[in-house]
Amino acid sequence: MKLLNFTIIKLTLSLIVGILLGSHFSIPFGRLLLGLSILFAALLFLFIRSRNSYRPFWLFDMVVIGITIIIGSLTVYVHEAKNDQHHYSHLIDESNEVVFTAKVREVLKPNAFQQRYVLKLQKLNDHKVHGKVILNVSRDSTYKPLLVDEVITTKATLVPIGGPLNPHQFDYRTYLKRRYIYHQVTLAPNQIASVQKKPSTIFGLSFRLRNRIMNSLNAHDVDPDALSIINALLLGQRQDISKETYGNYVDAGAIHILAVSGLHVAIVIGILYLLLTPLTYFKNGRKIQTLFIVLAVWSFAVIAGLSPSVVRAATMFSLLTVALNSNRLTNTTNVVAASMFVLLLTNPNYLFEVGFQMSYAAVLAIVWFNPVFNKLLVFPKGLRWVWNTFTISCAAQLGVLPIGLFYFHQFPGLFFITNLVIIPLLGMIIGLGILVILLALLNVLPLFVANIYGLIIGSMNQFIAWVAQQEAFVFKDISFSLPKLIISYLLIFSFLALLKRYHVKRFAFVLISILLFQGVIIYEKFEVHGKHELMILHKSRGTIIIGQKAQRLVAWSTLDSLQQATDKTIIEHAVASTASMIQTDTLKNVYVHKNKTLLIVDRAGVYEIEGLHPDMVLLIESPKINLERLIKILQPKVIIADGSNYRSFAARWKNTCRLHKVPFHYTAENGGFIIAP
Repeated sequence: MKLLNFTIIKLTLSLIVGILLGSHFSIPFGRLLLGLSILFAALLFLFIRSRNSYRPFWLFDMVVIGITIIIGSLTVYVHEAKNDQHHYSHLIDESNEVVFTAKVREVLKPNAFQQRYVLKLQKLNDHKVHGKVILNVSRDSTYKPLLVDEVITTKATLVPIGGPLNPHQFDYRTYLKRRYIYHQVTLAPNQIASVQKKPSTIFGLSFRLRNRIMNSLNAHDVDPDALSIINALLLGQRQDISKETYGNYVDAGAIHILAVSGLHVAIVIGILYLLLTPLTYFKNGRKIQTLFIVLAVWSFAVIAGLSPSVVRAATMFSLLTVALNSNRLTNTTNVVAASMFVLLLTNPNYLFEVGFQMSYAAVLAIVWFNPVFNKLLVFPKGLRWVWNTFTISCAAQLGVLPIGLFYFHQFPGLFFITNLVIIPLLGMIIGLGILVILLALLNVLPLFVANIYGLIIGSMNQFIAWVAQQEAFVFKDISFSLPKLIISYLLIFSFLALLKRYHVKRFAFVLISILLFQGVIIYEKFEVHGKHELMILHKSRGTIIIGQKAQRLVAWSTLDSLQQATDKTIIEHAVASTASMIQTDTLKNVYVHKNKTLLIVDRAGVYEIEGLHPDMVLLIESPKINLERLIKILQPKVIIADGSNYRSFAARWKNTCRLHKVPFHYTAENGGFIIAP
């Protein structure tokens, strides 16, 4: 494969292998250093031996690859926050309160009841420490939002981040762990004392700069929905986007527009190239142009809050700009690989971020597929840009399709219509947006300019909403496993090779890929055919019991028919379980699963049924019962309480079960309960 002839691509792939090994296996630091020392010694020996030889030495390459793999694992170890002896986790007892001082590092999207922040700890019980935690602040009439770089002090208990309570649910704990966050704290506004409010880092200055821009736009009465899109498009902040608007962009296949990424940075660079073209007519003008563009790109990244997506894009396009303006013939794939290599060295957990994966998949697909697609049809000059926009959109969508199906289980069928309209306009939207920002910062933004810009954004929102309403073309709830993801990319690469040059072997490779994909489908259907389980899922203020036999899934719940049809917990479980037939029904009083009996006791508190001696009892809707009497009469092997019960009731039942030595399972703490065969 010709791509692997490029050294930087070999090194990047080796680094990725090392990161995967370091992330999934706990390799001691000493062994990594020992392995690195041995390989470096072998490299020195091979270098001395082959310095007078011009023949390629495959063993030399293998040693370099081995060194890079170990460096990848070492990078994971070095970046792991808990490996730092000054990390706060070495000093806390999770059951006791601590006094800590911390700096606000990031403002997160709030929920209906709390404002949320990422804190960077500075001091804990008079000890200097490092590490990040989540702060949840209850919102009330006295609430005043914290600012980035504001230093606070308080006394509280650091609580571990909880894992998912149901199978196949989004694992927020792992997501935060990838960001080196392991604990959270919940406080009322009056429990927080502010120590310092002045910005002291680039993040704080960036936050205040964005607030100044938004306050200026707010003063011009720009529509809130349009304002939230401006905030996302140009300032990298999506916290204020409404759930409905965000859903429209997802269903229309335009969610990539809302994340400041490679597309936005490429447009900014294109605008700057156009404006700075006169510099190239002067001596050293091209170098000045390159320097100015790189500085402008990183200034834009700072204003956008240096989010991971914009840092990735700025790094990639900075390298690409320097390479193109150095009058050297540079393979674009090499530049993309080099930017990936640099980013993974600075933060190996980028590799596990969906945004990172989709960003590089889209860029590489455009680089590899777009030239091939452009040669399929030849259009007159006037229509060539339309075809080029279409092929770029198709290439990018093809690149991210397997990842999108794997993580989000849906595919926007009208993505090409959305991109054909939006992408050509995006240059004008971003260019005008930059002008609006500059005028807002100078406090000279004319009212008519702000209104026109708000009208353009509002029109774009309306178009996106119209596309999203075409529900027949939005394919949702698609089951897509990891083996399917891997083989899909194998199929895409084999198809690309065949498009570039027809050959019998390449055609055979495509057919083999198709057969492998079909084999995975058959295997997964065979695997689910023998599935027979009954599970009590956790549902806040509700009850859901899932029964699955082969590909038929039945959901019994306290929800009404409309809620059952749209409930996220049921849908996620059905999709992940590859169920093709979903049925919903009301709860029954008794369930029998493989000779095990489950009795449900609801608010009515009825549990004495003649001749019934259940193995398990499920308490729902906070029944006012004497649990000691229930245990004495029914003698169950386990008692379960789900999310429909009051926590105070569950705590009392837990103590009662402990006294009577009966296992107690509370889904709000222990997650869903699987009734084993």
